[in-house]
Amino acid sequence: MREHGRSCAVHRSWGEPEKIFDRVRAHLDAGADHVCIQPLTDTPREALEHLRVLAAADLVST
Repeated sequence: MREHGRSCAVHRSWGEPEKIFDRVRAHLDAGADHVCIQPLTDTPREALEHLRVLAAADLVST
């Protein structure tokens, strides 16, 4: 089943956390209601730390 009015885009961002936050906010400000973030790290422990930093940024759509 095809849903009209829906789209999916893939974007990659890397760098300091504030750069990532700005990129996510830009998508939300443009009307996105979902933004999927997948940290790419060497270990699960690093991935968890990245997710903690992202969670603390309180990035939500309004």
